Amino acid sequence: MDKAAAQVLVFSGDGKLRGAAPALFGSAIGDHSAPGGAKRALSAIPGHDRTTPAGRFIGAYGPSDDAGRVLQPEGEARRAAGNTDPGRQPRHP
Repeated sequence: MDKAAAQVLVFSGDGKLRGAAPALFGSAIGDHSAPGGAKRALSAIPGHDRTTPAGRFIGAYGPSDDAGRVLQPEGEARRAAGNTDPGRQPRHP
């Protein structure tokens, strides 16, 4: 797994930290974002392109086809972030 110590940090409009939580990103190692990846279904993205670029992202909550309301970063590097089930076994590609 890439970025084993990753965190999601949430800031208010005035720059104050509002919350933090551990996060799990990407099943492949790398900081690239596959061209057009934000518009493809996960099943259509090859394993080597299932990465999460490092950085800061602006996002907002929005709907999901199968996961309820999720945090959606903006732009080409868009990925969905939602709650994880701590009792669920990890999947490996």
